[in-house]
Amino acid sequence: MENTIQRQDLTRLKIKIKSLAAESTIIRRAEQRYKTLYVRIDPERMELARRTHKAPIRAIARFYKKVRQVDEQSLQSLRFHRKHCVGHESRLSSIAYGYLREAKYENIEQPLYSPITEDNAIEIYKMIKRFEPHGSNSSPERFISWLPETDFLKHESLLKKIAR
Repeated sequence: MENTIQRQDLTRLKIKIKSLAAESTIIRRAEQRYKTLYVRIDPERMELARRTHKAPIRAIARFYKKVRQVDEQSLQSLRFHRKHCVGHESRLSSIAYGYLREAKYENIEQPLYSPITEDNAIEIYKMIKRFEPHGSNSSPERFISWLPETDFLKHESLLKKIAR
């Protein structure tokens, strides 16, 4: 019974992670749309091009032509949001999900590849408290000891900040 309750509680966090992944995919597709624009070709011009250039009919039969046109400002804005906002939130959500499933931190991500800062650790802990299953007791001390200690993350100073 308790295992079922934990699964239901973790489902909300899993849905958040899947929603962030879907958002990232949607943004990536929008980036592609900003890179490529489809323009309808005038049928008279198409017929003239077919007669003069003797282009293959199957190539001209398409009434659309791809034109590279980049809206750089919108493209950069979308890319920044996908990588820094959605990607950051997705990473922290995945770490919180792994903690709640009692996985080792090393199995979730490589600690030295992208170290966790104190601000990130505080965000992860808030997420853990928000999504933790009923009846579970995740203390700040247990969470901090679960995290790897790096140059960016000192356990003593983090404990004081989380305890506030």
